[in-house]
Amino acid sequence: MDERSLRTGTLENVALAFLAALPSELRKEQQLPLNRFIRWMGRERSLGELTPPNVAAFAESALASGITDGTRLLQPVRDFLVYAKKEGFTSTNLATHIKLPKASLKRGGRRAGAAPQILLTPEGHQKLQEQIEGLKAERPRMAEAIRLARADGDIKENVPYHAAKEQQGLIESKLRELEATLTAATIMSAQSGDGPRAALGAIVVVLEEGSDRELRYRLVAPYEARPAEGRISVDSPLGKSLVDRAPGELVEVAAPGGVIRYRLARVER
Repeated sequence: MDERSLRTGTLENVALAFLAALPSELRKEQQLPLNRFIRWMGRERSLGELTPPNVAAFAESALASGITDGTRLLQPVRDFLVYAKKEGFTSTNLATHIKLPKASLKRGGRRAGAAPQILLTPEGHQKLQEQIEGLKAERPRMAEAIRLARADGDIKENVPYHAAKEQQGLIESKLRELEATLTAATIMSAQSGDGPRAALGAIVVVLEEGSDRELRYRLVAPYEARPAEGRISVDSPLGKSLVDRAPGELVEVAAPGGVIRYRLARVER
């Protein structure tokens, strides 16, 4: 593959080519994990722009989310990156930077294949239920789209039919994933403890050392984290350092540019 193709092969286009080369059953299994990887990285981003830290950060984020089994989520992405290297879309094998979780744990640990614990705030639990109901509401529309496309005749070369079937499959796959998450989730409310200490569900107001500008965050479970909206995971570097801290305490967070210090100004329930 020439240099121009290396630069212009977008994640979405290369992923479509990769999926098209798979057997139909395997394609269904790998489509959802790949879609998550593409959304995380950016659909129009060139594969040649990806770096090992990008890929490692995705893997870490995916495993921390607790959404689904790590191997099922990451193995398709590894396979895709191997394909990308083989076809010349990347100059290095980025698949080596995705570390799969170990298949088994030491004696006395959690059973291999057991679902990870999923924590949700009441708000996160409600939003998850709303997502599920929204996807269920899509079912009649997709069924009608498939019926109308089938009515056009031969389905072998019927592009609208196959597109509708593919969309239906994505909806059903997402529904199964969300329903499994809902079933396994434990709802955690803000803890009351002795004094106003930071905990899951609480709003924390912090001051970065050397600045008088207040930063306001809600501490949420990994599944609910939306940093751009001020919702940070209790497993994130800052969130982890704040949990169980009281107002007035100083915390340190390791960052690529060095240690950043924050003072916890107050905790709101």
